[in-house]
Amino acid sequence: MKSENEAKILEAAIELFAESGYAAGARDIAEKAGTTTMTMYRLFHNRKEHLFEEALREVISRSFDPGKFVLFIYEDQKSKDFPVVLASALQRWYFSIDPNSARLMGHAYLSGNEKWREMADSAMEKIVGILATTMGRQMPKGRKEFDPRTAAKALISVLFGMKMTRPRKRSPKVEKEEAKEVEALVGYWIRELA
Repeated sequence: MKSENEAKILEAAIELFAESGYAAGARDIAEKAGTTTMTMYRLFHNRKEHLFEEALREVISRSFDPGKFVLFIYEDQKSKDFPVVLASALQRWYFSIDPNSARLMGHAYLSGNEKWREMADSAMEKIVGILATTMGRQMPKGRKEFDPRTAAKALISVLFGMKMTRPRKRSPKVEKEEAKEVEALVGYWIRELA
């Protein structure tokens, strides 16, 4: 359980790291939290690096927790219309993502720190895996119009990218492949809804 000081420092860190990445100043974070840098460092093991990791863990548990995503999918299962269920779950997930959380995840991806990239990647991969499995189970047997994993990755990537101010650089080949998968998925939804 976090103390009140830890919670305030984490909130300030999330906001400032989202704005400036790891370059955010320790003094600025402490000031925004209404505490001193000495208190901040005492609570976060004397390293700004530990504070960044803790802030990243916090945004992953808030917005990128796979359990939360599963809940969004299965809460809507009363509707037997799978495309509607999936669209609703994706929409609810998208709106649950705080923009600061998305930007902080983006900074983790773009950082030179392998551990931070792996933490962010792992959280996103779990959500992609859940979405791909869900879509794969709903596909009629023998229909291979799209690869559920590629389509899931494309959908999550698009939604996540919309929450960030600076999207990651991507190769034209990957973008073309993902556009094709999204087009096939949307086509499938339209046919199923008609």
